[in-house]
Amino acid sequence: MASSGRPLRPEPPVPSRSHTDCGQTEALGIRGLSVGVGIRRVIVRAVITGPLVGELLGALSVPVIWRFWHDAVVAAAAALAVFAAVTLVAT
Repeated sequence: MASSGRPLRPEPPVPSRSHTDCGQTEALGIRGLSVGVGIRRVIVRAVITGPLVGELLGALSVPVIWRFWHDAVVAAAAALAVFAAVTLVAT
């Protein structure tokens, strides 16, 4: 394609998802408050559920990583990273 002689403008940066990751928890909290469920109950359930999901996914990643890399240290490090990432995003 021929250039029009104008300098190319850089694309705007893609916004990070980090500020939108808790949107579902916020929505559930608002819905819970609208039907009379206390915010403490919503927060407690989110704090319990996040680590449980992180633990499950971390544990499921160990055999897959072990199968491909045959290295316990790599499998443990990846499982820990998955656990931490999922726990932080889910709570």
